[in-house]
Amino acid sequence: MDTILKFLKNIGILFALILGSAFFINIFNYFDLLSQGAYKTFLIIFVAISIFISSFLLGKSSKKKGYLEGIKFGVISVLLMFVISYLAFDSNISISSLIYYLILIISSSIGAMFGINKKKED
Repeated sequence: MDTILKFLKNIGILFALILGSAFFINIFNYFDLLSQGAYKTFLIIFVAISIFISSFLLGKSSKKKGYLEGIKFGVISVLLMFVISYLAFDSNISISSLIYYLILIISSSIGAMFGINKKKED
């Protein structure tokens, strides 16, 4: 039960970071400070950074094997994002979306590995 709460807390942090960064990127896009290509690139980068930060925090609270915690967190996050994008936006599966989801899983794994290494030893 404790691990489920830990994952839910970090997923909440992830979606808060994604919504916050998307809000600011959309403000820049609204005032024509970003081109359409830059807008999409910044969204991809900020989602990857958000999942890295969330998995970093998860890794700091883990006891061992940060890469497995990161992979589990990445797969759960990607599945949630896929279900939301498939149901809400009616998007199809493509090679580019699979590569994007793979990048997010790798970012999550790396974040958890850094997080478990930054944990203070008691």
